[in-house]
Amino acid sequence: MRYTKFTTPHGRLNISVSGTPTADSATILLIHGNSSDSRIWHPLLSVSPLSKTHRIIIWDLPGHGESSDAPDPEMTYTMPGYAQAAVDVLKEVGPLQEGVEESYRAKNSWMHKLVVMGWSLGGHIAIELIPLLPTGLLKGIMIVGTPPALGIEQTNRGFKMDVHMTAAARDDLRDEEKVAFAKSVTGGPYEDWFLDAVRRTDPSARKIMWDAFNGGHGVDQCETVRRWKDGYVGVVNGKDEPFVNLEYLNTLEYGRLWEGKCIKVSGQHAPFWEHSDEFLLHLERFVKDCEEL
Repeated sequence: MRYTKFTTPHGRLNISVSGTPTADSATILLIHGNSSDSRIWHPLLSVSPLSKTHRIIIWDLPGHGESSDAPDPEMTYTMPGYAQAAVDVLKEVGPLQEGVEESYRAKNSWMHKLVVMGWSLGGHIAIELIPLLPTGLLKGIMIVGTPPALGIEQTNRGFKMDVHMTAAARDDLRDEEKVAFAKSVTGGPYEDWFLDAVRRTDPSARKIMWDAFNGGHGVDQCETVRRWKDGYVGVVNGKDEPFVNLEYLNTLEYGRLWEGKCIKVSGQHAPFWEHSDEFLLHLERFVKDCEEL
């Protein structure tokens, strides 16, 4: 994949755009998780025909991967800050590009149809994006390993607070803790870059994000998915998810829950990595249903 970088108020962001969109296809934006980077999507995209028929954008969050650290960490390393960075990405290479003639926008569906898939932290960012985008643009969000929440009471209900989750909130991890964190992210296959990604992540990104989230900084995510009816919310998780309370997800209300239920597939926290072929069947169907709205 070919990456490029551009400068935003949140730092210099590393992005990749692939695919040749067909007449009716949407733009697909993928958002990775805490202390990871966009390489997590490569196995899924390598087997996906969506890569040939859709405009797909992957990128490294500020403070992660090949993107720079945030110049203003307190502004950027929060759910609202990351969501604003996602808007900057969409303004640079997605449907929010400025200076585009209306005739071109009207003829190219990728300019007025957007589907977002977010994993773990990325799913929270996807929910945060909902009120930031023009009405009618966002056709659906798929959240994986993400319990909608805000504030310590909801996060304690939505997450299983274990060693991994504690590490995900700390800026002082010892190297052996980074190794353990990297090995716990997925159920396999493990790759060495998992640890490289954890080591590279700006340590303050973990702590600032978690403190802000627990402190109620951002949209009420439960209320947001309950009220939003313009597009689908796809809730797809590995049946052996180790960090998210899947029963909690079933207690929430959704304005337009895709297929009318929370879906379980093979795998743990990153089923799209662990079982790409199986997961892709759900993603393809989700994208198609979103495009028909």
